[in-house]
Amino acid sequence: MSAHIRYGIIGCGSMGREHIENIQALPRSEGGASVTALADPHGPSRDAALAIARDGPRVFGDHRELLASGLCDAVVIATPNFTHAAMMRDALAADVHILAEKPIVTRIADGVELVDLERRRKGRPRVVWVAQEYRYMPPVAEAIRMTREG
Repeated sequence: MSAHIRYGIIGCGSMGREHIENIQALPRSEGGASVTALADPHGPSRDAALAIARDGPRVFGDHRELLASGLCDAVVIATPNFTHAAMMRDALAADVHILAEKPIVTRIADGVELVDLERRRKGRPRVVWVAQEYRYMPPVAEAIRMTREG
């Protein structure tokens, strides 16, 4: 992967748009990051995400098209909770890093299956991460720092 990270956003509702804003807030030094692709079956959600995305991402109506496009080094899964397992199955089959919103699954059996899929995978190492904390976002990290310092 190059120093510049190309992100795809799967799910363009409020959480997907928040991830777009956060990726765009990353420093451009050391390669930086950009949103290169968006996927959502809901046209108004895609349009809202495209309106805030600065880097002119390619837009897809289906997440599988995004995953097959070769436009992304990493994807963010920000779809409704009940769809996470299916989105994760497809993303795990692609050669991309994955950040998935919580909960990663709504059924234990799906979680077991996803862990097994990743364990059996061959290929380059990658990151598969569940976004469960806001504490790493700059404004929240600053608030935590200020609170600790009194």
